[in-house]
Amino acid sequence: MEIIKELVLPPGLPLLLALIGLGLTLRWRRTGLVLAAGAVFSLYLLSLVPVSKALLVDLETAPPLPESVKASGYGAIVVLGAGRYPDAPEYSGDTVSAAGLERLRYAARLRRETGLPLLVSGGSVYGGRIPEAVLMNRVLQQDLGGGAAWLETASTNTMENAEYSARLLQKQHISRIYLVTHAVHMRRALWAFERQGLNVTPAPTVHGRYRLNEVPVPWFIPTLQALTWSRLALYEELGMLWYDLRY
Repeated sequence: MEIIKELVLPPGLPLLLALIGLGLTLRWRRTGLVLAAGAVFSLYLLSLVPVSKALLVDLETAPPLPESVKASGYGAIVVLGAGRYPDAPEYSGDTVSAAGLERLRYAARLRRETGLPLLVSGGSVYGGRIPEAVLMNRVLQQDLGGGAAWLETASTNTMENAEYSARLLQKQHISRIYLVTHAVHMRRALWAFERQGLNVTPAPTVHGRYRLNEVPVPWFIPTLQALTWSRLALYEELGMLWYDLRY
């Protein structure tokens, strides 16, 4: 699955198509050159800040929460895992990824403001030795002011995050939550959680189109940061398409 993802998303697919095009030039020179040039040009476009922002606009539709967040009527804050930093030498083992830490930091802030308990969600994706939720809870306990009230440790994707978290929340008679994930991921996550019958208020963090404002180069200069956000946006679009077909 991971190999397929790398081949479908940039830079994998454009580079693969460019190589195929160069191979075709041995027999069909014009066709091969057109394919190779088109692939390289698509990679260039995806590396431009304006293109990356345009892709994010359709995904980052949930606005940031106001500074003053209410707790009345809500039962929990759910924060989704975002991968791991495996075998981290400075932590003597696995810990959360940088993206996971961004989500936890914001969830901890919401907890301070509202007093609501946290539910952390994430299992052992790709055979990880320790569920992500356990790693997330360690960070909360050691660095962010206290552990989570509930750990959902079985999920391996966003739909399972929603399904298994909803089961835990229903046992606590909780139906209204704040949901913390990256802004680019929120549309798919919100869709999944609402399908479980939960009343969800999005609490997005790390808005990519605003982060791209920090890129200090002219718009026509390709950057790795823009390509990274384009890749994330395309991944989410493919994820939504897959969910529409499967669920």
